[in-house]
Parts: sequence; C-alpha cells; structure tokens
Amino acid sequence: MLLGVSISLIGGYLLAEYTLPVAWLETYMSYKWMLKISLILLIALSLVVPYYLTIKTKLSNRPNLKNYTQINPPGFMKHKTTGAYYCQPCLIKNHLESELSTINENLFMCRVCKEKYGIDYKVLLSQEYLSQKHDEAAKEIYLKNKKV
Repeated sequence: MLLGVSISLIGGYLLAEYTLPVAWLETYMSYKWMLKISLILLIALSLVVPYYLTIKTKLSNRPNLKNYTQINPPGFMKHKTTGAYYCQPCLIKNHLESELSTINENLFMCRVCKEKYGIDYKVLLSQEYLSQKHDEAAKEIYLKNKKV
C-alpha cells in the first residue's frame, strides 16, 4: 500500500511537471521534496511488511478446530484427516497439537500438560453410539502406540 502511494506521488509529480506552470512546481513540488516523501514511505513499508508477515504466520500456525471431532467423555479430540488423537485443553487453550500417549489399555496421557484420560465404560453404557465411537478411538490409540 505504501509502495503504491510512493509510486502515485512520483507519478503525480511527473504529471504536474508537464501540466502545471514551472513557477508552481518550483515552489510546491520540488524534486527533493518528492524524493524525501518516497524514501519515508519506502522505509515505512520495509518496517510494516515484516511485522505483518510475522503476525500472519503466528495466526496461520494455530490448529483449526473444525478439523477435529470431539470424543467426550473423556475429552480428547481426533483429527479428521490423520486420525491422530490430541489433548483437548492443549488444543483449545494453548493452540498446541499434543498427541496422546498410551500408558496402558485404558489410560492415555497428554505429552505436554500430563493430563491423563481414562476410559470409563460405565458412563458410556447408556450412550451406545458414543460408546462405540469412544471404543474405536481407544483401540486406535492403543494399537498405534503399541506399534511404535
């Protein structure tokens, strides 16, 4: 944007040079004045662009919660494309993708916050769909970590 303003100022100077009387140009639009304005705008542009790029990369590195399905209880999330399981508090609050580790067949742990997720089948008995979904998730995590 600042580069565009700088180019338009130079273009305005050249346009004014050929259309306005010479006396007006000498008093209001000297070449040195235009050069100073252009340099100031270019310096400002060189300071703003890196700042904008760092902000943009910080925002783009955050995980997109639309790519996850929540498995509740116990409260971890499954990535839709990779199928990996992640700690929900780390994902939402800290914007970190912390994959769960297997402690034993019924207990998983977050690698970052050390939150433990136990599988409580008694809670899931009344919710057949959720129970099946949760059991599949637990088996996938257990088998994946057992291979490694």
